[in-house]
Amino acid sequence: MLSRAELRPWRDLAGFALDQWGFGAHPAVRAAERQLEALVADPGNMPSKYARHFLRLGAAGVDGRKMLLRIMAVYGIRYLGHPGSLSHGDAVFWANLGSYFLRSAPVGNKPAHWYTGKGGDQFRVSGMVCHDVGCALAEKIGSLCIQLWSAIESERKRRDAAGLEIREALERCPL
Repeated sequence: MLSRAELRPWRDLAGFALDQWGFGAHPAVRAAERQLEALVADPGNMPSKYARHFLRLGAAGVDGRKMLLRIMAVYGIRYLGHPGSLSHGDAVFWANLGSYFLRSAPVGNKPAHWYTGKGGDQFRVSGMVCHDVGCALAEKIGSLCIQLWSAIESERKRRDAAGLEIREALERCPL
């Protein structure tokens, strides 16, 4: 599983692009954020092993932008950060996607033991639940994430080209 430290730069870059470069104002991004918020607010007739995690996210007040950024971080590291990781297969990717998404809010601890009073361990999120949730997320908003990352990469290259033009001009004619 990917660590938070590995995903943090990708989440930060996606957040910067959505906020500063204006990608967050796109109607598809807004729709995805609303859809994620609606999903955690009311999971509907989803089986309880999934619904309890979505309700936990809704109760924690996680907003759509935060959930979308976490999803985008996993897509970013797969498609831009480690392109060779495509060979690891979709199952590992889906498990990482679901795990990072479901941890948008703290998982929480089990209640204290009835006799000893000692606090419980942290609840576990099973690998199959992570896999299934990741698969569903990839189906719902995966194409949006891939298109966003290609737009972000294009914007980065365009901005790098502008910086390169300034450097070349300074080399030709120093101040």
